[in-house]
Amino acid sequence: MISGGIKENVLPGQAHCLVNFRILPSDSIDSVVVHAKKVLNDPDVDVSVYAGRFESVPSPVSATDALGFDVIRQSVHEILDDTIVAPGLVFAATDSRYDASISENTYRFIPYVFGKTDTDRIHGVDERIAVENFTKIIQFYVRVIRNGDFQFHC
Repeated sequence: MISGGIKENVLPGQAHCLVNFRILPSDSIDSVVVHAKKVLNDPDVDVSVYAGRFESVPSPVSATDALGFDVIRQSVHEILDDTIVAPGLVFAATDSRYDASISENTYRFIPYVFGKTDTDRIHGVDERIAVENFTKIIQFYVRVIRNGDFQFHC
């Protein structure tokens, strides 16, 4: 978000810019601040951390050789059998950041199939998912619960 002057022909006395950085697991809040200062290279620009509600460190990387990942992989293949299951980065903030301190692995995953125009609507005008996707999501979570229950009781 950027804010500044009130007229197009007058330079503002002050300007503010709020940037929502998505921090890689190998970085930290401090390293992003250092990088931003280096890139801006301007002593008149103050770079600081906005102590807002989304200030959080990157989530730890979860193991792909763990039972939880195996349950996800099995459940995906039961619903979408021609799908490759591979780790990746989630670019959105999830509630899993609150679970990281109580769980060795926290997986951020939803079996949603994106169409060409779907990503433009996330948190935007006309946000929606297809009924078919909604049905697949429900089927997937039913499978995760059943497969996880079976794995933990064997």
